Amino acid sequence: MGKNQKPLVKPDSQECEKWQRLFEQYNRVVYHRAYQCLRNQQDAEDAVQNTFIKVSQHLDCIDEANPRKALNYILTILENQIRDHVRHEKRKPEETERIEEMPAKSDGDISEVERIVFTKDELRNVYHYVMTLDEKYKMVFLLRYFNGFGLREMAELTGVSAGTLSVWLNRARQKVLDYIRKKGE
Repeated sequence: MGKNQKPLVKPDSQECEKWQRLFEQYNRVVYHRAYQCLRNQQDAEDAVQNTFIKVSQHLDCIDEANPRKALNYILTILENQIRDHVRHEKRKPEETERIEEMPAKSDGDISEVERIVFTKDELRNVYHYVMTLDEKYKMVFLLRYFNGFGLREMAELTGVSAGTLSVWLNRARQKVLDYIRKKGE
């Protein structure tokens, strides 16, 4: 523990009970905000974990009687965690990636889009293009290829049927493939 860090809460204490109440009340909101910013399940989970570790060290600053103020305080901690994560990611060396090395699809064969090799710059260009697509196509493409979700997981997360998501994903793939081909000309 660093010299400026407070110890974590003690088990079976009022602080522990307060932390548990805060976690139960706000962890979903914090996770959704983290996922919305980071677009990666593991990174979002790490940000939530680190946020609630910091919360445990600053329980005296959180007023449970004012839920809005408590949530704002926790979200401020989260925003700092996200900012730190983004800074850390920018320092990583650039590599070549394959879309097919991202988590495998649950529905069989690898499509032509997934066979294409991208450098980080090309992947960024594709990402920026995907961000211009209709919301539904952007959502399924990002969830599938940048976060590794299968159709069932996406259906649970979004409340949209797996069949509809499959159609949207195929259309999004085709749009991205057309973009890649056009860019290659």
